[in-house]
Amino acid sequence: MQPMPEPTVAEIEREVVHMTYIVGRYGERYQPILDSLTEHLEARLRHGPSPERSMPKRLRPLPDRSEITDDTPLHLDTAARLAFPDGVVTGLALRNAAARGDLEYERLGGRIITTLRWVREWRERNRRPAKPAAERREPAHHTDEYRVAADLRAVPKEDTPSEAHQAASAALQARLRALSKPKKAGRTRRPKG
Repeated sequence: MQPMPEPTVAEIEREVVHMTYIVGRYGERYQPILDSLTEHLEARLRHGPSPERSMPKRLRPLPDRSEITDDTPLHLDTAARLAFPDGVVTGLALRNAAARGDLEYERLGGRIITTLRWVREWRERNRRPAKPAAERREPAHHTDEYRVAADLRAVPKEDTPSEAHQAASAALQARLRALSKPKKAGRTRRPKG
């Protein structure tokens, strides 16, 4: 069995707030738990910032573009920043594509490496050409089916419900009456105590 992971500072803070409420609501008998949580929180804060509160991970500097060829091995984050400067695709997206087998990669020293050529080939394989104008679908509100449906909605309905409507309504009312009837007296349970 794996050991429980150490709680984060944010999790301990949430528990302190919750136990403060419990002590205020249910009495002093829960005060020792609150004191223990508070001591644990203070000890964690003395040891410095926790990972969830620390500075975000620093990006590795981009190499000079003149040094990079199409076959230069690049870390996935670097390749994503070079191939997609606006950030539309991240290193994680490239990692997922490599895991699916869509993107070629090498694993060197525990790191996943790709090249700009492989990223470009991946993009070409995923490119979808635009359809010719004759095959494009019009938006729903421009089609004849939409106009016909709109015309049907504009036709005034009859004041009297149809036979199918009346039958469905009667069946629903009968079911509601059956559900609202009190249950037959049977065995009753005695309250414990």
